[in-house]
Amino acid sequence: MPRSHPAPKPLAGLYLPQIRMDFGSIEARARAAEAAGYHSVWFMDHLAPPAGRELDCLESWTVATAVAMRAERIRVGHLVLSNELRHPALLAKMAASLDVDSGGRLELGLGWGSAPRELDDYGFGDPGAELRAERRFGAWGGVVAGTPDEVAAALRKERDAGAELFICQFHDFGKPETIRLFAEEVLPALA
Repeated sequence: MPRSHPAPKPLAGLYLPQIRMDFGSIEARARAAEAAGYHSVWFMDHLAPPAGRELDCLESWTVATAVAMRAERIRVGHLVLSNELRHPALLAKMAASLDVDSGGRLELGLGWGSAPRELDDYGFGDPGAELRAERRFGAWGGVVAGTPDEVAAALRKERDAGAELFICQFHDFGKPETIRLFAEEVLPALA
């Protein structure tokens, strides 16, 4: 069924998993995303990368806070926050503090963002599938790949179906050149 009003201009977010990058590299990519007009940057909420447990990574709330304090406009968020890693009262206080300190630029995504082995390795224990399902608040998905024209066509389809925010993950960990090219070659086709 066709929309009776124009589709909103979609927003693009950039997923920057904080793996094998120092903070300076993450900050440079976040600033490049901000300069290119991205809406937000997103981080993973893991104590170790699930697919590369031997790899080191920076802690997500610390990274999100530091990026928010150094950037001017870009919003920050996590894909998604693991319910199991923080007590709900602590998480609420952390979210409120970051949102106030950043001038309202926190995107809060809650859910089961962890892996049973990760929880066991760090002494949290696995709450079980039934409890995880009860604690799940949302999900994200959708993988799009191809030429800039193919990606723009797929994103237009999602936009026309009601999507308002696209979170971009690049295989090169969002190098500034990739961030800029995507903004120049794909995003204008969505307007």
